[in-house]
Amino acid sequence: MKYNKEYKEISRLIDQSSNIIIVPHIDPDPDGIGSSYALAMTLQQMGKPCKIGLQSELMGKNRDLFPDEGFITHSEESNPPYDLLITTDIGSQERVGKYHTLIDKGVPTINLDHHIDNQSFGDVFIVDLDSSSTSELVYELIKALDGKMNQKIATYLYIGIVYDTGSFRYSLTSPKTHRLASELMEFTIDTNDIYDQLFENLTEASIKLRSKVASTLEMFHGGEVALTGLRDQFYESCGASESDANSLVRIGTSIQGVEFAIHMNEKDKNLTKVSLRSKGRIKVNEIAKEYGGGGHEKAAGFAIKNDFDHTKELIIKSVVPKYQPKKK
Repeated sequence: MKYNKEYKEISRLIDQSSNIIIVPHIDPDPDGIGSSYALAMTLQQMGKPCKIGLQSELMGKNRDLFPDEGFITHSEESNPPYDLLITTDIGSQERVGKYHTLIDKGVPTINLDHHIDNQSFGDVFIVDLDSSSTSELVYELIKALDGKMNQKIATYLYIGIVYDTGSFRYSLTSPKTHRLASELMEFTIDTNDIYDQLFENLTEASIKLRSKVASTLEMFHGGEVALTGLRDQFYESCGASESDANSLVRIGTSIQGVEFAIHMNEKDKNLTKVSLRSKGRIKVNEIAKEYGGGGHEKAAGFAIKNDFDHTKELIIKSVVPKYQPKKK
């Protein structure tokens, strides 16, 4: 069995632990949350006290998809102290956030991820680059632990897989991914509702925000590179919140002929987040890594500690030229 050695060590660490915390990355997406929920429920079945550590409250669609199951915490402190940390969908220690204090204290750490630029931190790590999502990886772990699948666990895993594969459209979607999804569907999960929650059911404010961002569109390299931006003042003018700003980078990728999409998100006066998407002609994780970020070959991101305008200058001067246009 693939990762048999790691499964045995993970099982041993779980057996000897008495208070476990599972932590997805800062600003978690449905894959990070879904895999965490599924694993937490499995550990509770095994009689293990378990919490999921979040940096802040879930917002927007995440709040609707993931109701409070009684194991959410926002503190790294516990009595008794946590004696096992499991990170999900986290490529670098920086993205562990405030829960990094547990690593600093020497708490045994299990790292579960599928990103190519994972730093392989922790006492045990499974970084499966062939997995479509961390939820797919966690499904295999649950089976290795002899966990009992049920409708709730299946639902949370399915949410993570559907989200990270773009509803089974992205390149990491494999025959195994489809087989696994089929197995999860045997538990009569509401696949239509999951799809609607993830990709439809947009608020009026989110449509207005999307239109505003689309108006910032700039094209480069003969229409093969698209650049969009979300300014902080757009929220107020559209009556929107940050939960309405999901997947705005897809404005660029949805344009015919675009191979490389860049989306800038003004977080505050001195912080701009940059999302990168590729259709295969450029490895965006390599670009993101240059600026302290990470991700996949086709989906990555990073943050620049500078204002929006200066960040945009950097993007146009240094990032856009990295793309080599097609020969006409």
